[in-house]
Amino acid sequence: MARHVVMGLDILPGESPSRSTTKYAVTILVNDKVKERINEVEKLGLLKLIDEYEVDIVAVDNIYELGEDTGEIAAFMSRSFKTPKLVQVNIINGKEYELEALARSLGLHDGGKIDPLKTSEIVAKLASMGVGSEAIIFENETRITVTRGRSLTQGGMSRERYRRNIDSLILRKTREIKEVLDKNKIDYDLYYRKSPHGYSGSIFIVYAPRRSLFGLIKPRKGHDVHVTIEPVVRDKVEFVPLFRRRKIRKAKQDRYLIVGVDPGISTGLAILTIDGYPLLLMSKRWLSRNQILKILSEYGKTLIVATDSNPPPMFAKKLATALNASLYVPKNSLSVNEKREAVARFLENLKIQTCIRVSDSHQRDALAAALKAYYSIENKLRQVDSIVRSLDIGIPVLEVKALVIKGLTINEAIKKTLSSKMAVSESLLTPPPERDLKSRIDALEAIIAQKDLLIHEYEVQIDRLEKKIFELQEEIEEFERTISLFLSAERKTIKLSKEVKSLENRVTYLSEELEKRDRLIKELKEEIIKWKRITELALENEIEKLLVIDVLTLSGVSKAIDDYGSLRDKIVYIRDATPGDLKAAEILIKEGVKAVIIRGYIPGHVKDKFEYFLIPVVKDNEIEVIEIDNNIYSEKGIIQIIENRRKELNEKWHMDFAKELEKIIKNYRYERRRRISDVVSK
Repeated sequence: MARHVVMGLDILPGESPSRSTTKYAVTILVNDKVKERINEVEKLGLLKLIDEYEVDIVAVDNIYELGEDTGEIAAFMSRSFKTPKLVQVNIINGKEYELEALARSLGLHDGGKIDPLKTSEIVAKLASMGVGSEAIIFENETRITVTRGRSLTQGGMSRERYRRNIDSLILRKTREIKEVLDKNKIDYDLYYRKSPHGYSGSIFIVYAPRRSLFGLIKPRKGHDVHVTIEPVVRDKVEFVPLFRRRKIRKAKQDRYLIVGVDPGISTGLAILTIDGYPLLLMSKRWLSRNQILKILSEYGKTLIVATDSNPPPMFAKKLATALNASLYVPKNSLSVNEKREAVARFLENLKIQTCIRVSDSHQRDALAAALKAYYSIENKLRQVDSIVRSLDIGIPVLEVKALVIKGLTINEAIKKTLSSKMAVSESLLTPPPERDLKSRIDALEAIIAQKDLLIHEYEVQIDRLEKKIFELQEEIEEFERTISLFLSAERKTIKLSKEVKSLENRVTYLSEELEKRDRLIKELKEEIIKWKRITELALENEIEKLLVIDVLTLSGVSKAIDDYGSLRDKIVYIRDATPGDLKAAEILIKEGVKAVIIRGYIPGHVKDKFEYFLIPVVKDNEIEVIEIDNNIYSEKGIIQIIENRRKELNEKWHMDFAKELEKIIKNYRYERRRRISDVVSK
């Protein structure tokens, strides 16, 4: 008999579930028998018990005794080595019951007040009996992350050699995990960031619960590589009755879709109707295939899954297979310009105003893939529209288009649609059997006429809805013209309707957008002027690039050395020298910088330190400085300024040295005369 362990628990009075020191009463059942009762144990102790007994079910009468919100509950449940089920025993088929009444009805309580320890035993026994509902906090997915164990600035070896070693270790560990998943036939998607020497990091989205990976893949927190295994948290808790299957929502069948997908660490998703109207455009980090399937089920039935690359990513292949849809792959991978132009042209020509906005490159690529798929069948679908319209017998055009997309010819699709609709009509409105052939024909004609009328009404309604926004736009323009006439003629304030208010808000929004674009244009013009100036100087070989240090501190100087390597004989530009870190200045002196350009104030003692070692300190307002894209340039003339300044420092140094030497000689002569005088007097 398989070992089955249930842990029932109840929070003690006065305790808050959000603290790690929260105390609970606990009962452990092993194969329906009480193994252990504990009057008081802290939350961290619960985790030890879960791992020690390898608990299968954690039973409660309120899941929020484990945390104040879903995030806290998920964090607690995911910390155990083998994630158990979480069961709330007093929720049955979506309805919540009083625990005492439930316990009495099943003979687990005789009456009277129930203390926390007794409550923990009751909930454990109820869960063991199959009473209650599992709280589904996690998706049926697990995320495995492989990352660097420490920063690249650490380690005794050189930075590049250390990076090469770590990246090769991440690649090796990623391959090991992949082999385990493949060997055990566990479905997954893999994303990684390539580096010249391996991977700088990788993510597996595994389509299996955390507990199914128990004993196969272990978390690791090593010196060089970290492996974390986390169940994916759902947006909302779902309560599913024990020993019952969850209901699977069927997708809407009244709408057919073309879906563009751009998989990656951030995945883009675009949904179009088969007539090319956009329904959804989104992107999200770690968007899994299961999550996409749920989203698509809300919009309709997918006929085509499209990608912008050739060969297609495995993610798109698996998604198309799961949806039983065709996979569209372009002949050649789409270039960035092709995608930009396709999306821009589509949005510009879109007749119906929508809330679709392209927010990032992932959304753009997904939309471009969907559009490319749509354009590949657009002419064929127009032929369908033309032929069905010419027949004028009330054939549902979307059904015909769907069949054509699936590979049927137009004639085959029309015949199949007619025969299926006839079969539905006969099953819904079965006429009484008639021996007389004429009566049979009359009955069928009546059925067809009824269905034609219904289909015609639906098509009229669809056309009306599709044109509604366009018509409203025309009405809005008419409102604008009418309001303008009233204002100019009457010269008085009128009370604006809700529609006019909406228009004013729209105008305000567009004005703000225009201002933003004007600001952007101004910034771009300034950038262009800077680039022109840099280009002119570069052509005349009159430009010098300055190495940038953000702040004069040890960390700021260390970062600059990491970024640029050697600073010897380089001119450095310090954005902020006010901290005046003398040790940071000494590092720059040791590095052998040629000169220091300062923005704003520099403490006197730091300036003196640089100049003592003949390193000129120049304020940036003394020279022409051009800053663009976080890079700083200056005219070649800065070299002459620096040389002149160094010459001045050198002369000053020699003058100071000569004065100091003269002072030493004077002191020496004075001291010698005094000693001779003392000897003579004795």
